[in-house]
Amino acid sequence: MAVLAAACIFILGCWEQEPAPKGQITTEINKAAVEINKQIDVLSADLKGTSAVLQKEMPGIVMKVQELLAELQILGQEMEKSLASLEPQTAEQPQGVSPKTIEASLGANAMISLEANHTTGYSWQSAKPLETDIIKFIGTQYITTETGLIGAGGKEVWTFKTLKKGIVEVPLVYVRPWEKDKPPARQATFVIIVK
Repeated sequence: MAVLAAACIFILGCWEQEPAPKGQITTEINKAAVEINKQIDVLSADLKGTSAVLQKEMPGIVMKVQELLAELQILGQEMEKSLASLEPQTAEQPQGVSPKTIEASLGANAMISLEANHTTGYSWQSAKPLETDIIKFIGTQYITTETGLIGAGGKEVWTFKTLKKGIVEVPLVYVRPWEKDKPPARQATFVIIVK
């Protein structure tokens, strides 16, 4: 390619200079043409060689790509399993039923979900202090039902971090905080087992 460019520059240069003898220009052009043809032959051979290598190697490349895709698919399935094992375990207990057991892995979150309606003033509270070295209370979240109706209820979700292997009971009461002398409207007890 460099020879081709040099030949073009030479030819253009010949027109800008004083007229050279016709025989000399013809000789120079013939030399440049011979050199260009050589470079084209080399380039053509290189392309044919590259094409032959690609055709020879293509089945292997295709097979390798298929193997990589299969490995990625397996890796994706393993990641899904791992993520599923990290999801917090949630239990929901209908009111008036015996204690619901929640099993959680050490270091994971355990969650309790209960029906609630904060528009009525009621909310779930712990029936006794949760001072324990097995779980740590993180917080609660109220999630409304997406019905669009005013006063529609939802769910109250309690989240605990597991700290140590063991068993702990979590008694909850559904009350209006300002009604101190009234019994709870509902009660629920959960047993969290940390493995």
